[in-house]
Amino acid sequence: MLRIPARLLQSEQAITRGHWRDLVDGLHEFRRSAAMFTALFAFGFAMLASGLINVAEIFLAERALHRGAFGYGLLWAASGLGLVIGSVTSGTLLERRNVMAVYPLAFLPWAVGILGAALAPSIWVAAAALVFAGFGNGLAFPMTVLIVQRSTVDRLRGRAFTVIISAHYALLGLAMVAAGALTEYIGPRWTYGLAAALLVTGSVTAYVLTRGLGSRALLARHSAA
Repeated sequence: MLRIPARLLQSEQAITRGHWRDLVDGLHEFRRSAAMFTALFAFGFAMLASGLINVAEIFLAERALHRGAFGYGLLWAASGLGLVIGSVTSGTLLERRNVMAVYPLAFLPWAVGILGAALAPSIWVAAAALVFAGFGNGLAFPMTVLIVQRSTVDRLRGRAFTVIISAHYALLGLAMVAAGALTEYIGPRWTYGLAAALLVTGSVTAYVLTRGLGSRALLARHSAA
């Protein structure tokens, strides 16, 4: 990457109009593009789920599955392994497919894996489930990034990423704060179950929004004909 000339890293450089105006420019990209709107809201549910999972995972390993630090490390490694597999697979998966058609499905293995971990009778079953969950995570995250990349011009892409990353990490932070109380009152298994429900909600949201997007694209093609 260091050997790539700076002039090839971007086709044009946006002139800033000030922080708040730049932020408005980024927000406008999500109002303009249905694909961007889908990525913002669908993956927002996934970030809420991630906040619950990240906090509850250690309690799932120690309290629910009774395997202590070893169990927590195993679950963390399993989800990381799945994440790598999913990230590598996502490029091949999209070579001949429209990202907006595949996007709603990417949340489902993530949700199934998290639900499997919530119901797991042993640490090994939970670890296998989290490999599957990590696989779904590894699919959904790169696709979200790709949607933003393909739906914005070079001049405004950085501003769009600023908006979506800020919104998603705000949701992640809120979920992590709430996860402590949830894990204490309903337990780590139910917290994981709630996270799985949020991921399914993200999948349904993406399906509904991309379905409308597909209908508008088809109408546009007929109009042009």
